[in-house]
Amino acid sequence: MLQYTVPRGSPRILSLIAIIALAFGAALTQAQDSPRITGLKATNVTHDSITITWDLPPESVFVYDFFLKGDDRDWLAGGGATDYTFTGLQPQKKYNIRVRYVPDDPTKGATKWSRKISVWTDVYVPPPTPIPTPAPPPVGNLSVRVAYPAEVCPGYNYKSSNWYSLHFVPAPNAVLHYIYMYTNLSPYPRSSRITADSDYWYNCSVFMPEPGVTVYIDVEAINADGYVVAAGSVTAPYPKD
Repeated sequence: MLQYTVPRGSPRILSLIAIIALAFGAALTQAQDSPRITGLKATNVTHDSITITWDLPPESVFVYDFFLKGDDRDWLAGGGATDYTFTGLQPQKKYNIRVRYVPDDPTKGATKWSRKISVWTDVYVPPPTPIPTPAPPPVGNLSVRVAYPAEVCPGYNYKSSNWYSLHFVPAPNAVLHYIYMYTNLSPYPRSSRITADSDYWYNCSVFMPEPGVTVYIDVEAINADGYVVAAGSVTAPYPKD
């Protein structure tokens, strides 16, 4: 029988808390006839954690009490669950684990311990060192020019004298050349006019702007890794005459 003498003059609320705490502590150490935990097993193990599961007891649980030999901490968990994860463990260490519970009525006392299982934590494997992303290559100058009237541009058939032709020297380490055009009437974002990836018009293009419209042209050379390795710009104002 648990006895507790309330000191004279102490507040009743503190006395009640003390009585409950002592009763609960005694309940964890008392033995009684409720069925013990069965089906205890480890379901997931890492270098610093162990997850265990067990079968749900036939009666409502007030709290679970875990015995983890090899660790100095006390482990308690609220009732109703059938799994628990121990964290902050040491790698490559053996832990002996048992579980018991206190029924919803704590005065009945804790059950007997379940059978013991022994679990080794895994070896700690450090994450691989990330491979640094290579720095993009420096961007060189790409020679770009506009001819008016248009010069010969293979693959294009034009007769009007109002055509312009765009010419650039391909970058030797590029696999693509993107040509962007925008005007004083439609500034950025730039619109891609062509992708020069064919020998048919690899370094030449033609265009004819509207009267009074200035055309701005950017050409970028792209290497096999997708980096801009060379760039050039040119402006093509429409003749006032």
